[in-house]
This record gives sequence, C-alpha cells and structure tokens, in this order.
Amino acid sequence: MRIRFVQDIFDRLRGKNTVGRGLAVTVTDTQDTGIDRLFETFPSAGFEINGRTRKHLTNVNADRGVTEQTLSLLCKQFPSNRTGIKVLNVGCGKKNQMDFLAALGFEAYGVDFDIDEDSEHIRFHDLNTQDDLPFGDLRFDAVICQEIIEHIENPWLLFRKVKKVLKTGGTLIVTTPNISSNHSKRVFNGNNVGFFAYFDPVNLWQHINPIPYWEMIHIATFNGFETLGLSGNNEFYVTYTPKKAGAQRDATIQNNDVLHYLLRNTNEDIRLYSPVPTHNYDWSAGARTARTEP
Repeated sequence: MRIRFVQDIFDRLRGKNTVGRGLAVTVTDTQDTGIDRLFETFPSAGFEINGRTRKHLTNVNADRGVTEQTLSLLCKQFPSNRTGIKVLNVGCGKKNQMDFLAALGFEAYGVDFDIDEDSEHIRFHDLNTQDDLPFGDLRFDAVICQEIIEHIENPWLLFRKVKKVLKTGGTLIVTTPNISSNHSKRVFNGNNVGFFAYFDPVNLWQHINPIPYWEMIHIATFNGFETLGLSGNNEFYVTYTPKKAGAQRDATIQNNDVLHYLLRNTNEDIRLYSPVPTHNYDWSAGARTARTEP
C-alpha cells in the first residue's frame, strides 16, 4: 500500500499532474539484519513470533525494534569495509548507542545535551541553539538522529546543522513517533483536544514536535536530501505472510508506531516540496541570486 495525499485525488480529477506520493513501507527479511553480533555482546532478550525466535537489545532508551532497525539500515548502507566510516549519533545519550556502532566496525562520534565532559568522540551540544555541531564540515559518512527531532524546538534547524557535517552522498537516518499510526489515531480520537500518541500530557515535557510524514519529507527535500526509503520499527521483528504464494505484502504506515526515514545528502539546489502540487516550484541557485540582487 502506498501513502497518497488527498490533494492528489482532487488534482487527478481536475486533470492536473500529481506529485507528493509517499513511499511504500515494506516488510523486509528479518533473518539477515547485519547486527546479530550485538546480541552476543550486549544485553538482549528473545521472544517467539511466527515460529521464530526474535532478539532485541534491552539496555536501550527506545521502543523494541527502533534501535535494531536503525542499525540494520545503517549496515545495509555500508555492508563491508567499515574501517574509517565515520558515523555521527546526534543525541547519543549515555547508554550503549556509541558502543553498538563501534562493535559493528564504524568510527563512532556523538553529540548530546546530557554530556558531562567533552571527549575526542563525544561532545556537548544544545540542538536548540544556532551553534553548528562541534565537528568539521562534510566530515561524516552517515548521521543518525534516532528519536531526537520530536524533542527539539526547530526541526528545520536540525536538518541544516546535519547537512553541514554530512558528506555529499552521505546517509541520514531519522526516526520519530508515527502520529499517523492506528494507535495514535485511537489516542487522538479518544480525547477532546487532539493529543497524538506519545504527545499527550504525560509526554509533553519532552515530546514537543509531532511531525507527520509529509512534513518530514518537506523539510528534507527543501534542504537538499533525497528520500531513499521509509520503514517502521515493527519491521525488525514482525513477519507478514502473503495469502498467496509469491505475492508481495507491504506493511502500511498505520502499523508502525515509529518511522525510520532513510535520506541521502545530494547537495542539490533547494527545491521546495509541498503536498499541495500547485505550490511546488524549484528554487534554483540562479533564482535565489536574482531575488537577492538589488
């Protein structure tokens, strides 16, 4: 199933070209994730589902499947020869996130607000300030922003900061609660003020920015990122069995409480993206120059 904006339907009926289609959320083979070694080194647990034992890391500050899917996506982008591959974990915290990356063969770096003392690889940084990330420009092959963007005041600023330190062609993985999930919709419909799941009064002290799919793609595209894929935390440990042999089954966006956005830094001209096709336009370097010249 593909995510389509309602605006597409109206524009199609009016004979207009359609843009703004979403990406398929596809259930992948969970047998080869590239992170099996972590379960042998770090605390983990297993459970039975569909006749298989699935493992997940236990000493993590995230829902089951979120960290595992993030690291699996990263390993697929860099399947071998990870020596010298620099990965920045934005919001690395004090748990095992950095150790996971190092155990997988990456050169791990991190920034976080909750850092007592700077080191060579981990630096203090407040994402709500205008300050650049405390590393050199175009330094990293990949950047991870796992469950961070919903905590900060300005998600657009986060993308601008990341773009400065990420190499051209580098990979960015952003995860955030899926406010369009079936669970979130039930929460939203069950109250009178429009709270989404994970953005209710219990969580508002930390989760301040619910970001829908279309807004994430809008911010990423405007800042010169290409969307490579969209997946959810459930994909790591749930298998969907097709009804017919050889058929393909996609998991809809509604079945995942946390979404993983896989993006690539293209360093192209800024191109405004909008779910409303009539408002799309290219903002090329020439156009920007023309508008700023007296």
